[in-house]
Amino acid sequence: VAGPNVRMERKAMENLDWLVTIDLWETETAAFWKGPEADPAKIKTEAFLLPAACSVEKEGSVTNSGRWSQWRYQAVQPSGEAKRDLWTIDRIFRSVRGLYSYEGGAYPQALLDMKWDYGDEPDVHEVAREINGFDLTTGRLLPSFGKLKDDGSTSSGNWLYCGSYTEKGNMAARRGLSDPSGIGLYPEWSWCWPVNRRIIYNRASCDTNGRPWDSEHPVIRWTGSRWIGDVPDYGATVPPEKNVGAFIMKPEGHARLFGMGLADGP
Repeated sequence: VAGPNVRMERKAMENLDWLVTIDLWETETAAFWKGPEADPAKIKTEAFLLPAACSVEKEGSVTNSGRWSQWRYQAVQPSGEAKRDLWTIDRIFRSVRGLYSYEGGAYPQALLDMKWDYGDEPDVHEVAREINGFDLTTGRLLPSFGKLKDDGSTSSGNWLYCGSYTEKGNMAARRGLSDPSGIGLYPEWSWCWPVNRRIIYNRASCDTNGRPWDSEHPVIRWTGSRWIGDVPDYGATVPPEKNVGAFIMKPEGHARLFGMGLADGP
């Protein structure tokens, strides 16, 4: 409950059957029922607050705003009854699937046939490997999303993270300090989605001839045969004169200041 109309949001939450909040402390959302103007006796919502493990109480990855996925390790056991997010999600899924198995329901096979074999204590490394993805014909981890296929022979939980956990190991756990670029890219420290590209749309750092706008701090540059530097957000061997455009995910190759094709909105 921290939006532009808190009063309306609190009123809406009073009409829920139940609310489950998982957090380190009691948030405004978890305690909406005792906020200003609230009368707990008249609120039908049953609220549950589950204690969560904090960052040093669990192992896993954390991704910052620069898209660097960095692995961190558990330092201490969770206090009290606090649980890891993964443990909670695992228990919820298995409980829901158990209900579907016993009681039935709409489209039960989607849950009953889903592969979910993480054991009693789900392994965060196994989840990370599944997010990366496998070649299902060999069982080997995929090196990048370029190896994904649409014929059912590969899998990936999130194509953006394909390459984060490969046969070479957990890329997010790397702590290499080399920086060939000299501008702070550190390509061997952790892993950056996608394909360990540190700066997205980096083709925009060069002019139409492939020369860096800032020659003293180049992100990428054209050698005459290929782009070098950061992992190019562009065809590695596509010459500048092709005029493909720096924003290759857009048909016109350019950035947009507004969304095209929307029925309404900015």
